Amino acid sequence: MSERFDGETLNPIEEGKHFSPFQATVWMPKHRETFMLHQAIRHAAANTHWPSIHKLYTHFERKHWELFDKQLKKLELGITATTETERIKAAFTSIEKWEMPFAPDEHQFKEFVLKRLVLARATSRPLLIDLANYFKAKGKDESIIRELMSIRNNWSKYYLFLSPLYLPFYWDEKSIL
Repeated sequence: MSERFDGETLNPIEEGKHFSPFQATVWMPKHRETFMLHQAIRHAAANTHWPSIHKLYTHFERKHWELFDKQLKKLELGITATTETERIKAAFTSIEKWEMPFAPDEHQFKEFVLKRLVLARATSRPLLIDLANYFKAKGKDESIIRELMSIRNNWSKYYLFLSPLYLPFYWDEKSIL
């Protein structure tokens, strides 16, 4: 028997074994209820929460502090900010909280990045300071932030289309080909 790949599934299908590609994966989910709950949370994050966070960030960029504070309160994250530094932290904390449902192993990756930053600070503090100063002098820090915000904005727009990619995280490992 030969295997073929189908645009609707993420794994190869054995010819003659299944009537349709959907039958090949229908029994693979191990935790269908958990998947459905997590999908609902991700859909809410993309469709409801992101527009609110995007509005918060827009107020931050324009330095409309009254509107920023009002929007931050609406998000109900338990964060208060009175200085510009606190507002920067609040904006990025709200974005990090929004991203959490989209990263199944979020804590593992975040810990890895934080460990690398600690290592960089410990071993190459002058080089790290030079790099930060370079980005600030060239205005690259702001352009990188704009690019990241653009990616997040597009992620929210296209999430409905991309959401099936999360299904394999819930498959029973024994049934994966």
